[in-house]
Amino acid sequence: MSLHEFAHVTGLNCRKIPKKNIKRKKNPINEKLYWGELFGSLKFCAVDTAIEMLKKRKVKDREMRLKYACLAFTSCVLLPTSHSPRIITEHVEMIRDFDEFLKYPWGRVTFEMLVTGIKKKDEMSLAQSSVALPGFVDAIQLVFMAAVPQIKEVVTPVEPVVVIDSDSDSDSGDSESLADKVEMSKPPNAPPASVRYCVNPAHVRDLHEECKVRC
Repeated sequence: MSLHEFAHVTGLNCRKIPKKNIKRKKNPINEKLYWGELFGSLKFCAVDTAIEMLKKRKVKDREMRLKYACLAFTSCVLLPTSHSPRIITEHVEMIRDFDEFLKYPWGRVTFEMLVTGIKKKDEMSLAQSSVALPGFVDAIQLVFMAAVPQIKEVVTPVEPVVVIDSDSDSDSGDSESLADKVEMSKPPNAPPASVRYCVNPAHVRDLHEECKVRC
């Protein structure tokens, strides 16, 4: 997996990481840490805690809510290092300038973390049925699906269950057909469902046995 392929399938910004600004601030002691403005007296904040605060609308300000969501996304999706990720302190200071935070090449950061994690694994580790890796691991699957589209399969959506009261129908003498009732139960102007895909291991085995994919 190359950086170009990673950027293509994820759509993330994979430009070069800018050098840190080494200029000293005039009054670094007088400038409070941004963590206190976002999370108050909390010494650390788990991603689950931040998401729960958003759900319960404990944070009202729109920009603050966006910052919470971005911090949770970077810690949980792009740069996870454990099953219970926490908000990363360095990212909190970076998000002080929200526009600069959004422009940051997070794609290259998570790509480098992922590739470094893979290189640290030996052949025995990678041969196991499950391997723990840091970074945006789902990107590997996205690259495979883009390179060999035959391995993917459309996920069949679950149809909503429609419950009809037969007693009330018989009493009212309504002659509507079941199909008409089901059609009426659908919400008006419902947007079309997006197509979802998954990787089917059986397709991978069949392609390998039939030698349909170039090595």
